[in-house]
Amino acid sequence: MCDFKPGDEVVYVGGDVGLPGIGQSQLSKGSVYVVFSVHLHPHFDLVGVRVVGYGPVVVANSFRKVERRNDSLSIEAFLTIKPGFEEPKRAPAKKRERV
Repeated sequence: MCDFKPGDEVVYVGGDVGLPGIGQSQLSKGSVYVVFSVHLHPHFDLVGVRVVGYGPVVVANSFRKVERRNDSLSIEAFLTIKPGFEEPKRAPAKKRERV
């Protein structure tokens, strides 16, 4: 089955075949698209996706989900970081001399 959902980024890997009766795909192989909607073809048990900027539904097998590496830290990882900053220590003030 297809694990795509609207908003997912997918890369087109080829297989220029649309769902039966819909026609050929004009998508560029290797290009990244955003899933607009997911469709189940009622007669052929095929899952198709419609991507943003392209009208026809394309067979979901023609796409691979883009896995983005998350460079930001989770809160758990952030809490384990020891701060490297220490407040500077001041020397004691000199006593005033009376003249």
